[in-house]
Amino acid sequence: MSRQLSEPINGRVGRPISFERKHAAIAKDYLKNHEKYGDKCPSVAGLACRLDKSKNTLYEWVKNKVDQDFTDAFNKLSTRQERALLNNGLDGSFNSTITKLALVTNHGYSE
Repeated sequence: MSRQLSEPINGRVGRPISFERKHAAIAKDYLKNHEKYGDKCPSVAGLACRLDKSKNTLYEWVKNKVDQDFTDAFNKLSTRQERALLNNGLDGSFNSTITKLALVTNHGYSE
């Protein structure tokens, strides 16, 4: 079932948001199986590709709280990404420069 919103979300009016319940299930699957989809590390970009949506759309869904299951999966993505970066960065599986950049930019680490 597609959620087409013509009424305000949190007091906001704008273009309808096309969210379907299957998107939450796909997000959960992506978290568990991101490597199966070609991603060494889970990412918003990878999830967006898996859903065939833009990253901006995903951020809007989370901001507008269209679905709690999707929001939970989206938030877990960041935690799993951080863990993967740390573990693979420490054992040398990931390029140290890229790992450092991702941790600083996306996870609040500093030099």
